[in-house]
Amino acid sequence: MARQRKPSGRSQKWPSVEEQLRESKVVHGSALEQLIRDNQDFELLHPDEANDSLPIPHWLRVHWRKQHPEEVPDDSSPAASYPYPDVLDSIYEWMRIHQDLPGWHPEKPSSRRRSPRGGGSQASGGAE
Repeated sequence: MARQRKPSGRSQKWPSVEEQLRESKVVHGSALEQLIRDNQDFELLHPDEANDSLPIPHWLRVHWRKQHPEEVPDDSSPAASYPYPDVLDSIYEWMRIHQDLPGWHPEKPSSRRRSPRGGGSQASGGAE
């Protein structure tokens, strides 16, 4: 499900890595710190996202966009609904509590493998 966000009208200013780490209360050396540092490609986001009020951090939006390149916002309308699922709020909170990110494999963030019991696939990418 997508959310509606309105542009703030402020100039575009992306947060620094240090600001993001501080905002998320990240433990130095944690897997979460590495995930944040690896997802600073803000050119993947719409410029209006720099100042919106969505509670999903920019680094998590970048990570989600990398994992879901097929989800593209309608650039014809700056206030368009960007395609972020509501569950990202919960994923972000879980990541802040479990900063070692059990099950996250940075070398293969979007890999999927068959479940050992033969039922479906299991994501090994942590925040998908």
